[in-house]
Amino acid sequence: MFVRMASNRQGFTLFEVLIALVIIALAVTVSLGGIAAVLRFSEKMNQRTEAMSELEQLLFQLESGNRVDLFLYGGRGPLAKGYQYDIQTHPPQDVPEYLSDFYQEIIPVVSFSEGKDSVALELILRTDLP
Repeated sequence: MFVRMASNRQGFTLFEVLIALVIIALAVTVSLGGIAAVLRFSEKMNQRTEAMSELEQLLFQLESGNRVDLFLYGGRGPLAKGYQYDIQTHPPQDVPEYLSDFYQEIIPVVSFSEGKDSVALELILRTDLP
């Protein structure tokens, strides 16, 4: 008796399985790279949010009169990791010169530099000095 080999093969060859594994490995690698990029971006955004929150607290202190030194003379200091504030004071431009001693304008600037990234925020606060 002769046994005939079926010409209809079922299943996958070793080569097909290896190609499928390579494709899956590439897809997983690309996905993990994308996840890592999203996590780095999220960390940067958290740091920026923390710096803006600290700046907001500093501006509140300026408005409430707790930091008169910064209001009168300006200053520079650290905020969250990698951020700093820079406050510049000068008399406002639209006030007559004889009244400039009674008015001050401040421009707080938050700056961040890491590589090529930079963020700057400028606000102008005006007050009547006593």
